[in-house]
Amino acid sequence: MVVAIAIGGVVAFALLRGGSDAPGTSDEDRIRTSIDEFTTALRDGDLAALRSGTCGPLASFYGGISDEDFAATYDAAVASGSIPEILSVDTIQITPAEAPDVTTAIAQVTARGGSETAPSPRTFDLALDGETWKVCA
Repeated sequence: MVVAIAIGGVVAFALLRGGSDAPGTSDEDRIRTSIDEFTTALRDGDLAALRSGTCGPLASFYGGISDEDFAATYDAAVASGSIPEILSVDTIQITPAEAPDVTTAIAQVTARGGSETAPSPRTFDLALDGETWKVCA
């Protein structure tokens, strides 16, 4: 009986503390999520998501294109089958920041475009912006 009360107390204490011993979301998990959100936004033609989820050259492109021009570009990409489908994220290499640089990552993925029959390797360059990984190229 005493053991059951003690175990119950430990469980209650851990729950009240927020379970801080449980592992958080890793950078690798957040990178995978960012890649998934980016490719979903590409597939869906979601310009707002592409603007908020990108950095570097991609952020410049999506930030500088008008809604009308993006719609035409998106329609042409859908028609040509050039929007990639990510089949797997195979490797992730994170490079920690050395002040004042930004933490970056390179992810190697296996992807297939709509018109491709065979999967092919591709890379994503990402940068950490606060707590969010953004796709830069």
